[in-house]
Amino acid sequence: MRIAIFYRTLSENIATVLNHIQSLEIQTIVNPTGNFEADFAISFGGDGTFLCSARQVFNQNIPILGVNCGRLGFLASTSLDNAIDAINNIINQNYKITERSVIKASGNALKGSNIAINEFSIQKQTGAMVNIEISINQNPPHSYWADGVIIATPTGSTAYSMSVGGAILSPECQSFIISPIAPHNLNVRPLIIGQQEVIRITASTRDSSPIRLTLDNRYFEIESGTTYTVTQCPTKLRLIELPGDSFYQTLRNKLSWAIDPRS
Repeated sequence: MRIAIFYRTLSENIATVLNHIQSLEIQTIVNPTGNFEADFAISFGGDGTFLCSARQVFNQNIPILGVNCGRLGFLASTSLDNAIDAINNIINQNYKITERSVIKASGNALKGSNIAINEFSIQKQTGAMVNIEISINQNPPHSYWADGVIIATPTGSTAYSMSVGGAILSPECQSFIISPIAPHNLNVRPLIIGQQEVIRITASTRDSSPIRLTLDNRYFEIESGTTYTVTQCPTKLRLIELPGDSFYQTLRNKLSWAIDPRS
C-alpha cells in the first residue's frame, strides 16, 4: 500500500501520525506534485489545504481523506485526534468511497487547472458593482448588477454560497446552485439547476475596471466584458468516508444543523 500525504506545516501531532503509518511499513510520499502513484491520499490541515490536495489527486482518480488541523474543517472532517483510528480503518478496508461533482470552467486568464471542487465565482475588485449576464443552455440571458455571483457544487453549497444565502445541497444532488452576491435587484434569488446545463457568464463594470474570478481558493484578475463557460467536469472527486461519518452528521457537528439552541 502506498499513501500520499499532504500538509503545509509539519506539527508534532502530524509527525506522530506519520510515525504510526511508517511503523506499519506502509510506503508514503509527502506533498507529491505532478503525476504519482498512490492507493490513497490524506490531507492534514484545513479546508484550504484539502482543496489544494484534492486537485493534486483529482485527475489520477485517487481517493482522499481530509484530517482537520484548523478550525471549522468542513471538508477535512476527520479530527487530528482520530487520525490514527481513521488510518487503521483504511488499512482494514473499513470505509466507503463517495463521489463529488466538480466544476469545469473555460475562458481567458485561467491558468493551469481550470476545475473547482467548491465554487466558481466572479466578484467586484473595486467599489463598483459588476454587471452579471448569465445564459443557461443558450436561453436569453438574465442580467443584473451585484457584487458578484457564485456557481457552487453540492460540496461547495456549505461554503461561500451558503454565506450569501444559497441553499445547502446534499452531495447526492446532481445540481449546481447559482447564488448572487449582494444583488441590486429585489427579484434576483439563488437558482438551482441541473449539472447537465451549460452556463455562460459575462461580467463587466461601468468603468472597465478589472474583476476578480475565483476557482475555490485560487484568484485571477480578468478584464471587464470577458465571458466564461461553466459546466460539469466528466470526472468526479473521490472521497473516503469512514464509519459514522455522513454529510448530515458533519452538518450537525460543524454547522449546528438541526440543533435547537433552546435545549
